[in-house]
Amino acid sequence: MRKAADTRATESRKAFVLRWQVASWYAFSGDRDRCLEWLERAYVDRDPNLPYVWLPRFDFVHSGHSEQYGSLFRNVILVPDGVWSEV
Repeated sequence: MRKAADTRATESRKAFVLRWQVASWYAFSGDRDRCLEWLERAYVDRDPNLPYVWLPRFDFVHSGHSEQYGSLFRNVILVPDGVWSEV
């Protein structure tokens, strides 16, 4: 899975690739940091698939409620106020 994610990331330099798709491949490979990086790119690009981050494949990303994850989804307004007040 990691090789597929790296391949899609490389392809994105030459052609349009949905940032969400690359983030999904990194999620499948278990690479939390790269997944978050590409989810942030998806946010910047206003990727319409971003709300699907609640799918089970992303559970490991939002477990622990990292500051990076919390701030990303407060910006997207997917997290109701007070849910992650500690983040």
